Amino acid sequence: MLWDDADLALTPKQKQKLLKIRKETIRGAKALMKQIKQLEAKVVQASKNGAAPASLQADVQKIASLRAQAIMLHLKCIYITKSVLTKDQIDMVE
Repeated sequence: MLWDDADLALTPKQKQKLLKIRKETIRGAKALMKQIKQLEAKVVQASKNGAAPASLQADVQKIASLRAQAIMLHLKCIYITKSVLTKDQIDMVE
């Protein structure tokens, strides 16, 4: 989204709200991705060391759960962003 796009015509209040949404989303996504990367590295290393797949199941399920949380965070961002924009603005960015 272009903040200063004349056609989109975001108001200063909209920009402020959207920036807050963006910061919160990025903060949450970074935290989730850090956890995901650590667990994935752990699973890969364990697998390389000959761990049985069943012994990795809990970590794999945790990775799946974290990825689901990341998707939900993204969906929440889209939903909240739409509540800040007018119908015309939404039509423009979709």
